[in-house]
Amino acid sequence: MDITERQMQMLTPEGFDRLFDKEINHAETYLETYLRLNDEYFEAFGRNRYSSYNSFQTCRGERIKKKQRF
Repeated sequence: MDITERQMQMLTPEGFDRLFDKEINHAETYLETYLRLNDEYFEAFGRNRYSSYNSFQTCRGERIKKKQRF
């Protein structure tokens, strides 16, 4: 199985966030963007990156807060 650069980026939480930020400009809602990326992750790796949109929001929020502290 060949892993693309995009799929490699999805393997880290920060990489998934960067893709989310980039993709949000091409979607109607944050949820739509999350679902598209999580589905793409599932197709590549056979499991979801996050268990739910709420889980993604929580984890992303914590990463953003942590960045702002430094």
